[in-house]
Amino acid sequence: MMNRIGPGLVTLTIGALLIVSWEQPAYAYLDPGSGSFMLQVLFGGVAGAVVLFKMYWSGLRKKLGFRHKSTETDTDEQPR
Repeated sequence: MMNRIGPGLVTLTIGALLIVSWEQPAYAYLDPGSGSFMLQVLFGGVAGAVVLFKMYWSGLRKKLGFRHKSTETDTDEQPR
């Protein structure tokens, strides 16, 4: 039994091979500060995602049906 390969896949494969095989020199320079900047952007994005997740965590828990356990064990006791 022969597998059928669509004409779109063949065109895509040939196009990808032509793009990869077409070489041109890249006249680019990345100084040491560029790596530091990329790390700052990465860490800032992760920190922002953590803060965003923390902001919506209680609403997400309510939608999923999780309840917060009560820490009050003895409500009859008066504070001293």
